[in-house]
Amino acid sequence: MAEQRPPRLTPTFINNLEEPGRYGDGPGAHGLSLIVRRTRDGRLVKSWRQRIRVAGRYTNVGIGRYPDVSLSMAREQAFKNVRIVAEGKDMRTAPAKTPTVDEVADRMRAARFPEGENGEEEKAWVRLHSYCAAIGSKPVSEVTADDVISVIKPIWHEKTRTAHEVRAHLSRIMRRAIRDGYRTDDPAEAEITRDPGKPEPAKHHRSLNHRDG
Repeated sequence: MAEQRPPRLTPTFINNLEEPGRYGDGPGAHGLSLIVRRTRDGRLVKSWRQRIRVAGRYTNVGIGRYPDVSLSMAREQAFKNVRIVAEGKDMRTAPAKTPTVDEVADRMRAARFPEGENGEEEKAWVRLHSYCAAIGSKPVSEVTADDVISVIKPIWHEKTRTAHEVRAHLSRIMRRAIRDGYRTDDPAEAEITRDPGKPEPAKHHRSLNHRDG
């Protein structure tokens, strides 16, 4: 049973929702709502929708499924859509080319380290990203857990701490890609990437009967 309907949506309320319907995010939410529906096999599906006026006409824009797209991410995208419309554009048109790992990293670096502040922290950041060169030109939407492993496995045994830091660095890039709408998951958080240096279980052959020896 869901908690009493709050003025604005909360993660707890959303997680406890079991009744299909449309749940608006309240005043100042830029038309954001959570749509809850039940599939034929009985599963409950929760997805985000924004009702927004584009070119003088109201339209519904999908923002993704919950929990892949969190409440905070949905709100941010809804606000971003409002800004796009305010600029006279239409967010439903074909999106720009998906940025590469390096391009997303460059944007993050520029935001985190203003020009002229090239200190030790930025140098450390650049050093970590240098380990990602092999997948730097890959679109962020196509990065897989195997790609993450290919980056950290070569340094896992000799530079284990650095490998952990590189994995965390890639995870931050993937989370930025999720926030910007280029993907819905973080491959650097996949369980298989947590210990790529762990040897595979040995494969034992069936023993022969002594009479066959």
